[in-house]
Amino acid sequence: MKIHSFRLCKKLASFAFVLICLLSSGVLYADEGDAITVTSEKTVTATVDVRDLRCGMDTTLLIPAYDKILFGQTVMTGESNGVGATVFPVPTKDGVVSESEMSLVTHVVPPQLQKEIDAVEPPKGFRFEDAGNNTIALYEGDEPVYHYVYDLITNENVPEKETRRRTRGCYMHPLFGVNGEILTDDFPRDHYHHHGLFWAWPHVQIGAEHHDFWNETTDLEQRFVKWLVKEAGEHGAVLAVENGWFIGERKVMTERAWFRSYRKQDGSRSLDVQLFFVPEEKITLRGAEGKSYGGLCLRLKPEERTAGSQEKPFVKITVPSGVTKEDLPEERLEWADFASKFDGRETASGAAIFVPPTHPDYPPTWLVRHYGPLCVGWPGVHDHEFEPGVPFSIEYRVWVHDKELDLKQLTDVYNAYKSAVKFEGRAVTP
Repeated sequence: MKIHSFRLCKKLASFAFVLICLLSSGVLYADEGDAITVTSEKTVTATVDVRDLRCGMDTTLLIPAYDKILFGQTVMTGESNGVGATVFPVPTKDGVVSESEMSLVTHVVPPQLQKEIDAVEPPKGFRFEDAGNNTIALYEGDEPVYHYVYDLITNENVPEKETRRRTRGCYMHPLFGVNGEILTDDFPRDHYHHHGLFWAWPHVQIGAEHHDFWNETTDLEQRFVKWLVKEAGEHGAVLAVENGWFIGERKVMTERAWFRSYRKQDGSRSLDVQLFFVPEEKITLRGAEGKSYGGLCLRLKPEERTAGSQEKPFVKITVPSGVTKEDLPEERLEWADFASKFDGRETASGAAIFVPPTHPDYPPTWLVRHYGPLCVGWPGVHDHEFEPGVPFSIEYRVWVHDKELDLKQLTDVYNAYKSAVKFEGRAVTP
């Protein structure tokens, strides 16, 4: 039996649960209500962040504290009604690994439905593998989730005269759909500078120097510096990397990218993307005039017209106001969804980008086009200065799904993401 959360909204709440805390001993009772009660031998502070809540429900999660918990370790919480969870690191405000906090990721469903859901999609566990050519691959069981190109690679299919645009690193491609189809494009012939899930700006001002980081026409480039986190468990996986923006050997920006992947559920999978930046020098960023791109971009590879066919390829872009037949060059949006028949498949699937309400200048401006790009433009088409040593960050969710969805379904999923709640509680010493 397939579980559809839209149909079982009153009964089913299957969501990723992130507990960020520093626990030494004791037991934490986290209740999806108005308060959290914590009892412990020592005073601790805990933050509960519900990330993937699809339907509201009253439930209690019992999480015991441990003297020692290893990152990537799968633990069993609770007793008879306990829920499996995986422990992961979390970033600080500048993107380094926190030494005082950790996250506990699990999926919570009503006990009476747990066996039914596990029979349909039992936990498969995540793992990372070296894919060669400066690329690391993430799998859930035997199903590919994404490849991350962590260092520079050269595409020999790009003409040699495109000296800068033949070589690129620090991006995600392929991003896979939940049925293994490839969703993204890389070094496409119409835009060699597009690379799966990537981030760049067309206007980067550093002192008197202007750089086009987007079109890769200057000597400013991203380079791999070091790994921060590579942890995979039963309920999710976290990949974090430190990159630099370099002009020759001069580093002008420290960049840290975090990717948190959750279990596939109900024909969908969530990927949270957090990008942290710490300028080494004063830097001004600006998007493209009249188009607003500059920031995060997801370059998809939709269905194309086959030779001799009169049938129009299926491409559908949905935004909060509904399906748009036109490209949107500079539109303020909370989210956008792109559906097509990817990778030669007979049925449609799709990918959406969700913007959290905490995003600066929410909602930001976007560029969306039917040939493939979903571009979130921030800080937009006006100059924004960033001071040396002062970190800033942006965060998004990339949500992939296995069907063509209507406006109501997409709105429901986004509203659940947007309304994710945070609770804070402090333990009291008995």
